[in-house]
Amino acid sequence: MYPILRRTNQEKLPSIYTTMRDFLMTTLFAVLVIYYPIKTLLSAWLPRYAESLMYMALVFPMFIYEGKMALLINTYLKTLRKEKMMLKINLMSMALSLILTSFSTQIFRNLDLAIINIVLLLAFRSMLAELYLSKELKISIKKDILLEFLLTAVFIISGWFVNS
Repeated sequence: MYPILRRTNQEKLPSIYTTMRDFLMTTLFAVLVIYYPIKTLLSAWLPRYAESLMYMALVFPMFIYEGKMALLINTYLKTLRKEKMMLKINLMSMALSLILTSFSTQIFRNLDLAIINIVLLLAFRSMLAELYLSKELKISIKKDILLEFLLTAVFIISGWFVNS
């Protein structure tokens, strides 16, 4: 996508972004639906690991945030020549990661909290980068970001507490 976007007229980038974002997010959220049959099949196939499969509910949302970052946000930031901002966002996420990981593993000694922190950090990085990008493209996606976060939270909570 990068070479195509580099040659595209700058005025068309916002509309292309919203179209690509809508398609990508629909596809990535559809992947979350696959979680329930996969968990059921793996629980039947590997009954000894049924308890550890609960963590899949925490790991699956990583697809959403990492997929969006890798396939869309980073590509656009590179197209707009905002590599320094990418570095700043990644450094902020890394610093926050060090702090949260230290608290969850050293002070609280809680594996569940450590895994939740990973998802929250990926969400933070994705949201921060996307908010910056939306400002650069002069589009409003705050409602979309909030909706995605709420859907992800509902998925994690339902996957963790509700038997599929």
